Amino acid sequence: MQAMFVCVCHAVTDSQVREAIEGGASTREEVTRACGAGGDCGTCHGQIEEMIDAPREQLVAASALVRHRAA
Repeated sequence: MQAMFVCVCHAVTDSQVREAIEGGASTREEVTRACGAGGDCGTCHGQIEEMIDAPREQLVAASALVRHRAA
């Protein structure tokens, strides 16, 4: 599976955001501190929050949605 950028401003991929969440980040602010995603323009805040709220098995689906939106 190819990684997709969630946060273009800081070049943070969906897998990096997932790692931050799996590492204990439970808010968008914690994800930002962990990997930098969401620390600039704010366009990705919604996607980060969706990834935080999604059950683990839906994280892969959220990554696919990011790819679809980017296409």
